[in-house]
Amino acid sequence: MQHLGILTDALRALGAILEDADHTEYIVVVGGVAMNLRGYADRVTTDVDVIARRRVHMQDLLRMEPSDKELESAAAWVGTQDASEVFLAFIPEAVRYVRESRGSVG
Repeated sequence: MQHLGILTDALRALGAILEDADHTEYIVVVGGVAMNLRGYADRVTTDVDVIARRRVHMQDLLRMEPSDKELESAAAWVGTQDASEVFLAFIPEAVRYVRESRGSVG
């Protein structure tokens, strides 16, 4: 079970690096490593399957100062690019953030 300590240390180190760089990340470990970490399996694995979602920084979008019409058009198009529930749920959040940042909620 020594490899579990190595995995845990590596994930903690990654968290510290991201925190030092002022990044907010969401990371989910899946597959064999997740089973090892949860104690469901005890085997050495040579890879780590990770799903990561980076918190988006929207300064560039805000600098473009899109109109409501442009924002809605872009949101509709972006929604056709990825059908995952997480991504589709993020689009209205992004639109709302831009509107709130410029003071025109609606």
